[in-house]
Amino acid sequence: MINKSKQYIFFVTSMLLLCFVLQKNISAQETVVKPLEQTLSINSTQAELEKILISIARISNVPIGFDSSIKVEPTRTKITYFADNKSLRTILDELLRNLPEYTWSFEAWIINIYPKEHQAEILNVRISELLLKDVYIDNVGEKILTSPDIISSLGKLGYEVSSGKKQGITDDLTTERISPLRFDTSKCKKIDRYFQSLSLKEVLNELLKRREASFWVLNIDGEKKKYISLTFQN
Repeated sequence: MINKSKQYIFFVTSMLLLCFVLQKNISAQETVVKPLEQTLSINSTQAELEKILISIARISNVPIGFDSSIKVEPTRTKITYFADNKSLRTILDELLRNLPEYTWSFEAWIINIYPKEHQAEILNVRISELLLKDVYIDNVGEKILTSPDIISSLGKLGYEVSSGKKQGITDDLTTERISPLRFDTSKCKKIDRYFQSLSLKEVLNELLKRREASFWVLNIDGEKKKYISLTFQN
């Protein structure tokens, strides 16, 4: 009888412990698999969407890729937006109501924001091989856009590619620099990555997945094809 009582107590204790562990795991999984349900507070006055998205990516720890290219010449719309403990999902929905030409999706832990129409064709270009060796994060965009597959595709898509000292997109007699933004490289980390047989968009999102950056933005003047830039942020 005593042995049976001990067995019963052991069984009940084990079951309670198991339930406790399972509950902990479920809670942890819910926290992990629902990044869009986390609540954030945003306070932006007369800011461009790109700047707001960079802040969201850093605060939420959810990386964001932004294809800002549109058919007509891009406009730098200023947005005033305030959110007090709203879910990330709600914030994205409300933000894009100000810019209805854009939409968003969430897949593989990455938020992608892109035009509803006329998405950047260059993002679908297959890159046969890309080596990023000892490259500062602020130089990665230029390194990618000057890779042979991308340069070749830009020409096919109607862009003029200069053969001067710095390759870029030409606008009449001037050459726009491919990655116009420069930062203090002493504060930037270097990247060592190798990619093979991926689309440009897949490469960009892989860099986000591997936490090499928290944000990328592709800017294109899709109508007049004056410039193209690809920028990353930590």
